[in-house]
Amino acid sequence: MDIENMKKDWQQDSFAGQHQSAPYLQAQNQRKHRQTFQRLRLRLIIEASLITLLLLLAYDFFDGEKRALWTYGLLWAGGLAWVVNHLRLFRLSRTVLDATTVKANLQNLRMRYQQQAWLGPLLLILFQGALMSFLLSGLDLTGRAGWIIGGMSLGILVGAALNRQYWLRRARNLTDLLAAW
Repeated sequence: MDIENMKKDWQQDSFAGQHQSAPYLQAQNQRKHRQTFQRLRLRLIIEASLITLLLLLAYDFFDGEKRALWTYGLLWAGGLAWVVNHLRLFRLSRTVLDATTVKANLQNLRMRYQQQAWLGPLLLILFQGALMSFLLSGLDLTGRAGWIIGGMSLGILVGAALNRQYWLRRARNLTDLLAAW
């Protein structure tokens, strides 16, 4: 979409203000925004590749024959769910939403961010829990190991909470913008 079409769509919406100038619309497409998405895409590609590599090599490298088979299946289920979610986020970062107005595009994007706010932490807990169960299965755990496992579990929950806050903050920013519309 070129700048003139964007400006025309922006002016057709009911939001009136100083942000309708051509320089402002051009600033929205500047390098800062592209670099943010490029970093996100790079991170998604690296994480998905490493998780896929882990899934392919886990049985051989981590003595899979000594571990319960259900933990290996759980690891695959959690890992594939995590990779599919990364592919979904990658697609979201690359596509231009197809609604007819800017406001409708922002509403669609807010809905997708809100979905990710619950799906991301859930899949994070599933994958990391599956990884922990795979790595810890077949081991004789002592009293100290319980504290270590508890600390790891707490770390997973903190990571999930931070992931949720990140996506909720993005959705909230769009909600504030739409409220001013």
